[in-house]
Amino acid sequence: MIKRIFIPLYLIAITVQFALGGIFSANDTMLKEREFDVSLERLEAAQEISGVMHILNVKAVELNSGEKMQLALSIIRQSEDYGHNPFLLLALIEIESGFHLTAVSSQGAMGLMQVRPFVARYLAGEMEIHPLVASRLFDVETNLKVGSFYLKKMTERYGSTRLALEAYNIGPGRLDERLESGEVVVMNFARKVLDAKSRIERLATRETV
Repeated sequence: MIKRIFIPLYLIAITVQFALGGIFSANDTMLKEREFDVSLERLEAAQEISGVMHILNVKAVELNSGEKMQLALSIIRQSEDYGHNPFLLLALIEIESGFHLTAVSSQGAMGLMQVRPFVARYLAGEMEIHPLVASRLFDVETNLKVGSFYLKKMTERYGSTRLALEAYNIGPGRLDERLESGEVVVMNFARKVLDAKSRIERLATRETV
């Protein structure tokens, strides 16, 4: 036989109120944690932009303030999209073009990240952009988008930042030939870029600390 237990209404009300209070308290805590995470992300983003802007102020002396800000934001954006350290992109830009927007190499590589037009057109399909758009390599956003995507492909292909940088510089075909022949690959370009990255990181750290 089941015994019936009678609980006074005021006890039920207190229990419900306590339970709801716990739920609301938990929700408040979750909201505060989410707000903290967002604030932390904003702080980290602000520090990154501040560091990048400091480097550009020191090194990209020919750019005006608007061009520097556009470049800084693009570097942060492409770093996030393609998983790069923003200071690596800065170093690559410094070595490739010296921060000159309209730089052109003897091999026809163009812009900040020195991308050759045929490479941009080749990558356009994978990037889901029109080949003509990809070829606008004096446009800061386009140049960094194509260059960053290309560096990501090389990194995934070789599994090494040094080899990826060498492939970026001389092309994967030539690098593969050297690797397959057993030739010692002297990675001078990678060393230059990574040394520049170390200098840039030290300079940025002094600014943001």
